[in-house]
Amino acid sequence: AVKYCGIDLIASEQRCIWIDVTRIQNKLLVSIENTLGDKTNQINSGSGSGLRLVNERIQIFNKTHQDNITMEFEKPLVHCERGYRVEIYFRF
Repeated sequence: AVKYCGIDLIASEQRCIWIDVTRIQNKLLVSIENTLGDKTNQINSGSGSGLRLVNERIQIFNKTHQDNITMEFEKPLVHCERGYRVEIYFRF
């Protein structure tokens, strides 16, 4: 989220990161959304290594702790017109 929100040269003028934390029954939902792309709505695509690494860590954690975490990619945006949103669910 930080990389594409403001460090890249073609980042949006509206450089924001939103982190929402919500409890839904027996789950904690952490949503991370960031602005992405330039004025022409061109989306800056990266290597995907950040999401891949987070997903690998979740899989390692779940092997030890009974599948308590799930992550959903490319969710619909809530806070911005251009960007990327990921939702992570923690079951307790």
